[in-house]
Amino acid sequence: MSPNINADTITTLDDDLRKIEFAYVLNIRNGNWSITDHNGFSHLPSQTRLGDSLEVQRYGYETVTFFYDGGVNIITLNTSPLALKTVSVSISEIMEPTKIVKTAGHENISHKEHLGLLPGVQIKTFGGPGSISTVSINGGATSQTKVTLNGFDLSNMQTGVTDLSQLPSAYINHARIINSGHKLISSGSQNGLLELYTWEPNNTFSFSRGSFNSTTAYVKLFLQSKLINTSIIMGDRYDEGNFNVSWKDEEFRRQNNYLNQSYGSIQLDGRLNNNLFFKSLTLLTKQKRGVPGQIWSPSNASHNDNLLIHAASMSWISNSGKNELKFMYRASDDTYEDPLYSIVSNNYLDRWSLDLSKPLSKTRNSLLDFLISAQRHLLYSNQKKYNKDIYTLNINYLYRTSFDLTIKPSLQTNYSPNFFNKNTYSLLLVYDFKGNFLDKLSLSSSSHFRHPTFNDLYWQPGGNPRLEPEYGTNQSVNLKFRENKFGKVDLLCFRSITDNLIQWVPIQSYWQANNLNNARRLGVVGNWTKSTQTSQIRFSFNLNKSNFGDDNKPLRYSPARTFTWQFKKEIKSLILSLNAHYTGKMISMYSYPTDNIIPSNTTTSIYASKEYQFRYFGAILGCSVLNLLNKKYESSKGYPEHGRAFVLSLTINQGSN
Repeated sequence: MSPNINADTITTLDDDLRKIEFAYVLNIRNGNWSITDHNGFSHLPSQTRLGDSLEVQRYGYETVTFFYDGGVNIITLNTSPLALKTVSVSISEIMEPTKIVKTAGHENISHKEHLGLLPGVQIKTFGGPGSISTVSINGGATSQTKVTLNGFDLSNMQTGVTDLSQLPSAYINHARIINSGHKLISSGSQNGLLELYTWEPNNTFSFSRGSFNSTTAYVKLFLQSKLINTSIIMGDRYDEGNFNVSWKDEEFRRQNNYLNQSYGSIQLDGRLNNNLFFKSLTLLTKQKRGVPGQIWSPSNASHNDNLLIHAASMSWISNSGKNELKFMYRASDDTYEDPLYSIVSNNYLDRWSLDLSKPLSKTRNSLLDFLISAQRHLLYSNQKKYNKDIYTLNINYLYRTSFDLTIKPSLQTNYSPNFFNKNTYSLLLVYDFKGNFLDKLSLSSSSHFRHPTFNDLYWQPGGNPRLEPEYGTNQSVNLKFRENKFGKVDLLCFRSITDNLIQWVPIQSYWQANNLNNARRLGVVGNWTKSTQTSQIRFSFNLNKSNFGDDNKPLRYSPARTFTWQFKKEIKSLILSLNAHYTGKMISMYSYPTDNIIPSNTTTSIYASKEYQFRYFGAILGCSVLNLLNKKYESSKGYPEHGRAFVLSLTINQGSN
């Protein structure tokens, strides 16, 4: 079966076009099954082939059976009043977020290449594969962007950000961004939320070889019983990463760029009965990295870090909706060594969280629910112990009026003994233009806060114990046009204000965390997508103006313009893809008489994959050319990125039964 350009997926909706979680999708021929997530999204049951009969069922809804004919399938389930009179789907996002899914054969595409396709998303690295990788949305600070994995928060207590490089490339299958609503009012999420979702479950082996002496390999195993789906992924990556660079009219080879990464993960997904479900996820990654330093100040330092995550959830459906109990344990252990300065820094972080969400009341047009969360953070840093307990209560109310207006206010209380006691709010209004070329219009207003992290307060020598917490507000207008023959268009206009924004700036011979007054960002984000059965065109842009203080200086690393363009085409079993990403110039450091500027840059990459079907398995040959035009550029000042790189890959999948 040829891979479809739009991916083989199922999305379930109720008769009001609201997404249904925990819909059970059964392949009648082979007995394999899958379950939809909270976005109503599910991959096909394992080893599904064209012409198979698929049965979709959900507690409280009529069962639907259909023949699978490829591509994306949107299934509508009608309420079954005889099964349960009061049940209706849990009301999730009322504004559809932008989502991207990886193409078969290119699961190992880097986070920078993959996530950079999302509108307004900027991935910042420090040159070479061994560097950490962080994300910002709409030109905001990385510390104000939250990243989740299958709904679990990945933020690092010590730094306040998420290092994406600790997540292997093949580990992530699809991603989406949230720009408004109650998910953004927790600490550190003022600019938005990046939601990551794990690999597609199947039986696969993949190997790739690329420029700069890079090798990656992984294997995926999928086991299924009547009650439990088990999916395992294990892999290894070695990237020497050394490449030629130029500086001050000199050319030399940039050294100490290596990354050696090993990982393993297991997921369990089960249905105990018609209205009781559980999920669990365990991930272990180990990284050994070189730290090359800035181009004018080479380093022989090294950085070894390990990440361990255990996460589990139990969900059950009652008359009032979905109830969920979630647990997460996150531990990281990293060591930084610099022989030149005789520095050895050890940091161990230990965090657990327990969340309970429950609907309080529900009718056909309204939902009142709450979330209560308890977290404990422990940090051991060179014999110094630091701990923080956080308690959160979130109350959400949603009401749909008779004239197609949805109103959703949310209130959150955040309390941490000896640190903070802060309330935040959000108000989201959404109008549904039924039967019009306009789809939905939303208005959003919210407040935000962020307490200084351990590094902000105590890191030597730049920590600043006198820092004040950040406080901010966001307003946005989001307009979605109904999909037609010309494609689908989304527009977002936003305004963000932060008092006491925490930013690291140079002080004499080192950097120190300081508060910036009245940091402001104003911008517009657009996304246009045109899809057919065999092709897809995507174009997105972000126009952003940022400044702070009385003299209106622009914020560091906040480009005024970014553009992304992608074209995909399927020709029988061959898929071609061309990506281009433009980042405007940015200030890297304030200086006199002129600021230090990172010039604008445009990078272009091309991908090709061809699938071959044999009797018992399928094989996909892939080829990629990254930075096709061999452009010299930086995403962080003094840390050049690699030039043109070639990658060849072979992926073998188990065939259909």
